[in-house]
Amino acid sequence: SRGLGDVYKRQASFQECNIEKLKDAEITSILKEEFDIHNHHYLDRICQISDGNPRIAVMAAKIAKETDAIGSISDVSQIYDKYFQSIKDDLEKLDEYQVIETAGVISYFRTIDLSDYKQLDLIDRIFGISKINFKESCKSLHEMEVIDMYETEVVKISDQVLATYLFYLVFLKEQKLKFSPLVNELFPNYKRRLIDAINPALSAFDQKYITNRIKPDIDAAWNQKLEEGDGTIIPFIDVFWFIKPTDTLLFIQDKINEGTITNANVNYKSEFELHPYISILSSFIHLSDDYTTMAIDLYFEYLEKFPESLPMIQDVFSTDFIFDSNSYLYGYTIQKIVVDKLVSISKSNKNTDYCKLFFSTARSFSETNYSITSAGRGRTVTWREFSLLANEELFSIRKSIFNYVKDLFEEEQSNEQVIKYLFEFSIQYGRYETCLLYTSPSPRDGLLS
Repeated sequence: SRGLGDVYKRQASFQECNIEKLKDAEITSILKEEFDIHNHHYLDRICQISDGNPRIAVMAAKIAKETDAIGSISDVSQIYDKYFQSIKDDLEKLDEYQVIETAGVISYFRTIDLSDYKQLDLIDRIFGISKINFKESCKSLHEMEVIDMYETEVVKISDQVLATYLFYLVFLKEQKLKFSPLVNELFPNYKRRLIDAINPALSAFDQKYITNRIKPDIDAAWNQKLEEGDGTIIPFIDVFWFIKPTDTLLFIQDKINEGTITNANVNYKSEFELHPYISILSSFIHLSDDYTTMAIDLYFEYLEKFPESLPMIQDVFSTDFIFDSNSYLYGYTIQKIVVDKLVSISKSNKNTDYCKLFFSTARSFSETNYSITSAGRGRTVTWREFSLLANEELFSIRKSIFNYVKDLFEEEQSNEQVIKYLFEFSIQYGRYETCLLYTSPSPRDGLLS
């Protein structure tokens, strides 16, 4: 039993009933039926920030309806502040045992065993919360129903939304505890914990505000990690590349130029694991066009220095840079940059690997209907089918692809790949007349017929 249950247990017989949070489908149904919201961008966002909490979903839906702008629910700090106001007020009243700081620490570690004195010593050393204060605070938090306590030993915050809010409140907004120990003393041993804590906060709150709050700590830690070597700096960059994007690109460029990258292909065909540098560079598609362009240039430099990395880079270009259901909102900018850069470097460089990369990417970019799966919340998988919006930006990309294919054919370069690409394209859309490529007196006659 917990909280009020401890009181009633002494006065009456009762049985606890756990109320499960709503599923995304149930939240979506409420949004459609009660608020007439059908746009999947709004539905996805509200499901994400509510995490099955119907009241938060309703609060977000009202704001979205009033403003009719998806940006109005990009930073939900005001919604969370309002929803958790009573909890915040109660926590601030109980400062004797550093209760709010303890809640923040639990939100970071997620689960803490109170019988594990090694972990409690770590908390005391890093955050300055003694074992006695921490345990007393856990009792208070349990009575307030902020945390769950199992067998009086294991504590955790079951409500993911509350955990995100407390982490944001304690380490970022009010900074009751310093953020720096998370990247100095606890990293990289607790890298996964930090990712699980910081990513939901970045998604729920103002990313620029959070970035500005933690940047001094990241700047200071960056130099320290560099001195410690690749084993520390690479995991650090993998998490915080977006704080120092220029430094990240320069670091990777230096490593490529040095030619000292170990396991450049990491047995890709057998392990299907991207090299850290390749994986980090793919994240830059979420930044400005300039950063996307610089990241793509580094892919080419990487391929030039390590030709065995071609399969890895082909998969990144064909999967990470592929169209998604939102691409049309940004004028298919990422795809245009990729195609233009590929055509440009393939024309100016005789390295056949660039041509192979062009055709593998062109095949992925030449479809009109796509099915994309992505990891959802709560051990679910999201599957979405969509068709590309035929606009001038898309036509421009297709024109660039086909013009270069035509140039290659007329110059009698890579004819085998040209014919294979055109044949697969024709079969895909049922244009079987293009199969004349294989029956005409010469491939040139077939293409021009």
